[in-house]
Amino acid sequence: MSFGLSLILGNVVEGAWGPGTQFFAVVSTFPLHVGPFLLTPAQLVIIGVAILSMFGVHLLLTRTRLGKEMRAMSDNPALAQVSGIDINRVTTYAWFISGTLAGLAGIALAVSTASFEPAFGENFLFIIFASVIVGGIGQPYGAMLGAFLIGMVTEVSAAFIDPAYSTDLAFVVLIIMLLIRPQGLIPARGKA
Repeated sequence: MSFGLSLILGNVVEGAWGPGTQFFAVVSTFPLHVGPFLLTPAQLVIIGVAILSMFGVHLLLTRTRLGKEMRAMSDNPALAQVSGIDINRVTTYAWFISGTLAGLAGIALAVSTASFEPAFGENFLFIIFASVIVGGIGQPYGAMLGAFLIGMVTEVSAAFIDPAYSTDLAFVVLIIMLLIRPQGLIPARGKA
């Protein structure tokens, strides 16, 4: 359903604003040496926002009533509903939070590349799915860990192989993980 909706929205955007690439001005700055890495100030801000977002999601899931209700629904929706949890309200909040985080990620991606087009996100769909599967389906911390692992492998590999093959390398990592540990890095409870 998500894939179908993305196709519909992408075509609506293309119909309204055209298929061309949109550019916007980004202040050029000199890259900074951070350990062995060469990063721009914008990339450092993006890393900081990502860390804060992950910490915020952690606090939401572990320290708030909404987070506990989300975790209960994730484990057993029927039992959560019988226990008095308003599953429609929790689902609405979950979609809102997911959309907000996806929008934040889209802004970070557009800022780091200084351009975007209607089909821009399609290039990253496979890498996102690979990250989720490598981390462990249904595990938010697994998804974070899988994204970090896939991101590091694809970016560091650019020093050794042609960067055009980075998506292929994500696919290789996914296959290796499925062969070695199909439940992911952080498996669901009772599936280790």
